[in-house]
Amino acid sequence: MLHRRLVPPSRRVLLALVAGLCLCLAPAARADESEAYAKRASEILDHLLDERDFKPEPECAPLAECERLLARLRAGVFRVLAPSEQSQSPDLPSYLRLRRKCRSLDLVHIGTARHRLTATRNFATYKLAPETAGRLGEVMIFRAEHFIAADMQGQAAEAQPAAWPGAFVAVSVPRCRVLATDTIEEANRYAKHNPVAADEHLSELLLIDGRLFVINLVPVIAGHEPKRAWWYKLSLSEWGTLATFDRQRHRPHCEFSYRPTTLSEQEEDQAVTRGRHGG
Repeated sequence: MLHRRLVPPSRRVLLALVAGLCLCLAPAARADESEAYAKRASEILDHLLDERDFKPEPECAPLAECERLLARLRAGVFRVLAPSEQSQSPDLPSYLRLRRKCRSLDLVHIGTARHRLTATRNFATYKLAPETAGRLGEVMIFRAEHFIAADMQGQAAEAQPAAWPGAFVAVSVPRCRVLATDTIEEANRYAKHNPVAADEHLSELLLIDGRLFVINLVPVIAGHEPKRAWWYKLSLSEWGTLATFDRQRHRPHCEFSYRPTTLSEQEEDQAVTRGRHGG
């Protein structure tokens, strides 16, 4: 009987097998991360809406549509769009590819009349599904936050007040064309002197009935106030499907506010007075 000696695989073969296994597992890991991100954002939104009677602002029109959108949020009939890439620096592979293709699109810097502003944190990219992007083909959404003067970089950037809180920017990759932009609100922009926890504010991309929205939900606080006295500002900016993008087209924007009713008139007057003295 002929016996054959088993030869162990070479190091190169083993490395190839490991690399192949990693490639197979990576999409599943990314899917799990996206699901966890969306679940967490949905929980925060549910927590912030719970027991808070948000009212449409006067400029919110048509009123029936604003109320319908708010009802969809309360019912959980939406989907959070999770980022495909995240980093604390703008070195995201898809953004670097965009920069090589579209050299004029610098989404990390904003030029103003007086300053050149630079984003410093919370960078992310999002990919839209073909049915959302429509005829525009590949659409990438870039997220960047905490824009400060470029000459202040490296000087404790986190401690510098933001000249602009942040932005979502949607880009048609094949056309190197900016399709839409919207503001990302920072947690403490309207919350002077108050620490705001991660689950006390929200700025995300949502799909509601197949349409894309930017949602910002942030506290509005005058001075040092207990949390039961915090007001909240909720905004929904519609980007639609982006398939019919037109720079001249009006995009619906809904504003809501919540003002607690638990404060007495005296407490409320004191809160406003302290807010004025606190700047």
